[in-house]
Amino acid sequence: LMVCPIVNKINKKTGTASVKAWIPEGRWTDIFTGHVYNGGQMLKLFRGESSIPVLAKAGAIIPLSGDGGNATDNPKNLEILICRGKGSFELYEDEGEDLTYDKSFVKTLLEVDEEDGAQVTFTVNPSVGDLTLIAEERNYALSFQDISSGSAEIYINGTLVSTEKFENQPIVCISGIKPTDKVEVVLKDYTIRSNVTGVEAISKVVARWQKPYLVKAPLYGLIKKKVKNQNYKQAVKRSFLPLRLKEEIYEYLN
Repeated sequence: LMVCPIVNKINKKTGTASVKAWIPEGRWTDIFTGHVYNGGQMLKLFRGESSIPVLAKAGAIIPLSGDGGNATDNPKNLEILICRGKGSFELYEDEGEDLTYDKSFVKTLLEVDEEDGAQVTFTVNPSVGDLTLIAEERNYALSFQDISSGSAEIYINGTLVSTEKFENQPIVCISGIKPTDKVEVVLKDYTIRSNVTGVEAISKVVARWQKPYLVKAPLYGLIKKKVKNQNYKQAVKRSFLPLRLKEEIYEYLN
């Protein structure tokens, strides 16, 4: 994960604050907004007061407790955020209350593998170690962050147990999984999540600008007229919008 804290003051005219960040090579997805960034560039990232940029690289696997409240035990319910690509994560769990963490523990290997854009396979391998430290059965919610639709085949210990079709972002829920089970979810015929269009980006930023409609509407209309060959960035650059708004739109058009 790449976390980009924002410590600058909020701009009262836009309701956002910004941070300048170098995004390394590769594909990065903001786990809160779903926006996908192409790496290898410096960008200004803008957020409201309730969010900061948290970017996950292609192939990232992020396990989260799905248990309610402030539970500190090893969870019975796991929510796992998954970004397509190739990657692995070894989930390490111990007693959590003493110093035996190096002697008594459980490891569970989680893997994701995208095969030439044809399918994405996510695997929960059998846990190894002191299995008494984790629940006898677990429930999983597998959330594929940068996929907007698709069909899923669910295998347990090599046997196909169900198929599902998702019209929206696939969140595959599987219940009653034992620590010794191997779970495989194969996504096929999937649609890669796309960012907002140029028109949507401009509209979104201009809409939250604290100016009267009679000021915003003509500027928005002029930008739309200046767009040629879908080059929204050039149209925004040539517009009369304040620099602050232009930079916010550039983030969406990266």
